[in-house]
Formats: sequence, C-alpha cells, structure tokens
Amino acid sequence: LHWDRILFCAKEAVYKAWFPLTRRWLGFTDVSTTLHLDGTFLARLHVPPPSVAGLDLDSFRGRWAVGRGLVVAATSVPAPDSLCDDALREPASLPLAAAA
Repeated sequence: LHWDRILFCAKEAVYKAWFPLTRRWLGFTDVSTTLHLDGTFLARLHVPPPSVAGLDLDSFRGRWAVGRGLVVAATSVPAPDSLCDDALREPASLPLAAAA
C-alpha cells in the first residue's frame, strides 16, 4: 500500500467536503488525518470549523479503498434537520465528497 497516496486522497475528500460549506481554502497542514487499517479515516480540523445543522463540524470521518491501481477516499457531512429520520431522530448523511 502507498500510505502517502491514501493520506492525500483522504485529505482531498475532506477538502472537497469543506469548501462548499465555507468557500475558503483549506491548507494541507490545516487537517490532521489518521488512517485506520479497516479502511476508515478520521480527519481533525486545525482551523475554525463550519457549522452544519447547528453543530460545529470539527472533524470528518470517511472511508478509503485501494484496488485495480486506484485509491479512493470519501467523506460526508450531516444532512440538514429537514432531512432527519423523524422516527429515529438520527440525521442521515449526504455523500458530499470523494477523491480518486
């Protein structure tokens, strides 16, 4: 595995989720990303977080995969309250970003 490429893809997925929320650039060092062997990652912001559905989004969780010569990473942000499942009262997630 090329961990540097997986890390880059995970950070790129976070950037692609971040920019539509804030319309601000996010530098490579503005995010600390931890890759997990189970194909998940956690990215923590080192800049003021955007507010989504009334919550400060100070981290992003996502998934990564490697196969057929490709590295793919994706993350999502919580859906607005209007899209919550009223029966469960847990917000749905909207896929917002992927990097390959």
